Amino acid sequence: MSVYNECEDAGLWTLFLEGDKHSLEIIYLRHYDLLLNYGLKYNIGEHLVKDCIQDLFVKLYSGKILKTTRYVRSYLIKSLRNLILDKISVKKTEQVLDNSDFDIFVNDSALENLFSKNDEDLQVSRKLMKAYSHLSFHQKQIIYLRHIKDMSYKEIADFLGINEQSSMNLYSRTLLKIRKLMLNIKFLFIFI
Repeated sequence: MSVYNECEDAGLWTLFLEGDKHSLEIIYLRHYDLLLNYGLKYNIGEHLVKDCIQDLFVKLYSGKILKTTRYVRSYLIKSLRNLILDKISVKKTEQVLDNSDFDIFVNDSALENLFSKNDEDLQVSRKLMKAYSHLSFHQKQIIYLRHIKDMSYKEIADFLGINEQSSMNLYSRTLLKIRKLMLNIKFLFIFI
């Protein structure tokens, strides 16, 4: 068991592809919380997300044609996303996946506690949250994947179905937009 725990995800995936079903259990245990947290962003209910995660691993376990991948985490997230979207379309719900999927909700009291009532830090945090709220869906998504889920550019590229350079470019453009928005917000605060 400890041999499995010392393996990286790519090594476990290779073992699984070679027929070692126990390695899939380790992958499941490592990534369950991440997948659940990601699935909950779609606002379809915890029970349905757990069902989708279960379906994903059942499909993997019984799958005959699986691809090799170095980015197991992004492969799992992408697969879960596809299952969730399939479930939504099969149920023909009227839920809309809008820009709020990747919103970060922090209220003023949480910000005050977070920054120990340092007025300058609190003002910067408010400006940052205001700037974040003006980002597009894809810009919020890349910030979420890069900073909240701590994914590499390669993992983000694999997840979004783009090349690595495009993920870096999107991230860079997003940071530039945040900086520009924060300057504009600073300018607006002068006149308030």
